[in-house]
Amino acid sequence: MEHIHFDSAGVVYLPSRLPRPTRTQRMSKSPQQKVAARRKRGPLSLLLIGLIAVIPLLTVGSAAYGAHLENNDTFCASCHTEPESTYVERVQTAATASEPVRDLAVFHAGQHQPVTCIECHSGAGIGGRIDALVLGARDLVAYARGNYPQPSPLTHPIADVNCVKCHEDYARNRSFDNHFHFFLPRWQQFAGDKAAACVDCHAAHKQDGLPGVAFLNEQRTVAQCNACHRVMGD
Repeated sequence: MEHIHFDSAGVVYLPSRLPRPTRTQRMSKSPQQKVAARRKRGPLSLLLIGLIAVIPLLTVGSAAYGAHLENNDTFCASCHTEPESTYVERVQTAATASEPVRDLAVFHAGQHQPVTCIECHSGAGIGGRIDALVLGARDLVAYARGNYPQPSPLTHPIADVNCVKCHEDYARNRSFDNHFHFFLPRWQQFAGDKAAACVDCHAAHKQDGLPGVAFLNEQRTVAQCNACHRVMGD
């Protein structure tokens, strides 16, 4: 026998015609259920908060430690192998022996405030150092996987900004003896990639330059001078 149900308005419902519970009614929970749900979410919430806090710390800490390691030329050479190992060996030999300095990189490393590899192989500011860290991380992965050519080819030449961050005074000197530095940005603006860069004249690791003129090689330097004059005029 079916029982008759009355709602608050006095409407009669048979069991087969009872109104379906609303979505709010279906989703509502008892106080005991709410407490149990909060207890269940507690450890997961703490774990998520912990991960959110730890990941940035690990990222910053790893970057800081990587930057510290990159300040050590020997560490750089241990992964970069050849030809970088030879370059670092030249610096170490020049520091312990009375041999004459034969290239620009060794000259920089032998100053009263020695210049390390990373100081030339990174751009200006934090952004330049981050770019170098990213490149170093990529090289580290390649080294760990054994997937690297020997000798290592140059894929990221030193940009002018890497040089100018220490030698910005050369760009401001308007004397005739410095006209090649002063007009270089104009040539680059006009000719783009076809214009010379600092390292096209000031090669860091080549040993065929003249120490008396900043280790410039006369043949290569004159070729760049002629190329500029052909484009920009006399």
